[in-house]
Amino acid sequence: MPVIGECPYDNCDESLWIAFDEENLELPMFSRDDCEECKREIWTKLSRVSPESYTQEDFYEKFEINEETKLITLKEHIDGPLN
Repeated sequence: MPVIGECPYDNCDESLWIAFDEENLELPMFSRDDCEECKREIWTKLSRVSPESYTQEDFYEKFEINEETKLITLKEHIDGPLN
């Protein structure tokens, strides 16, 4: 099942196409790739229902990565979790 979209960075119109085998994955999960056009880091949430792509800055603002377990979670904020 592919995720199809555009690079999330301003001033880059590169198409984004990420293929993944959903039968062998626990979704949702995340993929880190580099844009072929602008070469910047893109994080993509792979999901059957609501796939999303993030710039590197937006991703690290919204999520945190446990380097030991590689678990990605939403950051907690004063007003509660981000949605």
